Amino acid sequence: MTQIDIGNVVITQSTVLTSVVSVSPIHFVFDISESDYLAYTAAFGSSLQVAADAGDLVVDVTLLDQTSKPRRGVVDFVDNAFDTATGTIRVRTIFENSDGMLVPGLLGSLRMPTSRPHPAVLVPDSAVMTDQANRIVLVVGEDDVVTPRTVVLGPLFRGLRVVHSGLDGSERIIVEGLLRARPGQKVTPQDTTISLTDGEG
Repeated sequence: MTQIDIGNVVITQSTVLTSVVSVSPIHFVFDISESDYLAYTAAFGSSLQVAADAGDLVVDVTLLDQTSKPRRGVVDFVDNAFDTATGTIRVRTIFENSDGMLVPGLLGSLRMPTSRPHPAVLVPDSAVMTDQANRIVLVVGEDDVVTPRTVVLGPLFRGLRVVHSGLDGSERIIVEGLLRARPGQKVTPQDTTISLTDGEG
């Protein structure tokens, strides 16, 4: 972006003549807190700097409109000191941008892994109900009788909710028609397919 045109009078030597930015590939910069930094180190057994140097820390970014497909990039730089005023450290990622959709100055939401890959039970949010202070899902037993099951939930992963405890993955759960199902009631279950959405994790 040019700041000075031919014929303009430049008053001081500090006047910026132009700004040069890279658009393909393009950088996405963000700050993380000290607690998140330490949590990552504990989970992976190495610092963000080590992961950045190895080029194996993958991240996804989604633009604010949430309609475009998330883009995948990698962390390529981590600052060497925390900002003592904010308690954060600067992290930079790099993304391919051959279609030019990412423009310098855009804001977006970035997802970065906080644990190593591991097996997990996933359910749709629509299958989760609230019973006073607990979250429950309705499980259909081998006799087709509905039983409530208390679960402990985690974050969303590609459109589905992680279940930390309460299910082992072998259960049949009700994902539609929850208002018609009652604990102790016998139902006629119908199998359905639950798919992951693109991009998130």
